[in-house]
Amino acid sequence: MSVFISHSTRDDLIATLVRLALHTRGVSSYADHFDSAAGSTRHITRLLVRRINDCTHLLAIITRATITSWWVPFEIGVARQGNRRITTFNRHRLILPDYLTEWPVLTSYDEFGAFAKTYLSDTQRMIIALEEKHASVTSEGLTSPDTFHRQLKTRLGQS
Repeated sequence: MSVFISHSTRDDLIATLVRLALHTRGVSSYADHFDSAAGSTRHITRLLVRRINDCTHLLAIITRATITSWWVPFEIGVARQGNRRITTFNRHRLILPDYLTEWPVLTSYDEFGAFAKTYLSDTQRMIIALEEKHASVTSEGLTSPDTFHRQLKTRLGQS
């Protein structure tokens, strides 16, 4: 269980800082610029889909570079389709498209504490649900993405 960090390659430094902010708070993450695999667009697409599907959460870094990125919206779409927990990091407080306001929005590195706290409690609930051999990890809404989103928005004062 980890967080996929979606970002434009022009934001590799920010992705590194986000990954460090998560790591220091006990959150495992993956950012595609750390993967040395390269190849055709088809290969990269398959790799990204596999990596997103291996993660339980997606954190999209939103900057001016994101506006020209085809990959960030693709990755968000894959995460949405896969019923992943989605959060954005919008440090520069850019105007977001309406669909991104559905999920929690982090606006400073300080808010990664709230993210980590919500992530860790959500992950614990998933582990308990799996250990109790529930038919579905989302049974009874205990570990649904909506619960994660609602709890994080509450912690961030966005509810």
